[in-house]
Amino acid sequence: MATKPVRLVTGGSGCIGSAVTANLVSRGYQVVVGDSNPSDNRLKMWLEPNGLTKVIHEPLDVRKFGQVKYVIETHKVTHVIHLAGIQMPGCQANPVLGC
Repeated sequence: MATKPVRLVTGGSGCIGSAVTANLVSRGYQVVVGDSNPSDNRLKMWLEPNGLTKVIHEPLDVRKFGQVKYVIETHKVTHVIHLAGIQMPGCQANPVLGC
């Protein structure tokens, strides 16, 4: 029996990430939200009340390979949607980190 694909959404607690996460959940995918500041505030705006129970939250700093590897291996992630990034003004203050 084939296993169901698992999607990792980096930055999944953000504005775009929460919309993408909600779309994936509505399509029946198992979703892992990886975010350096995990919160379900935005997800609550997009998901049905029971939708949050279908999302796994993982603290994740995409600059740390070990964390990314751990999340992918632990949850058997098959697909990654990379939306993590430093937003303004953090990117303006440190452009290299933003890249």
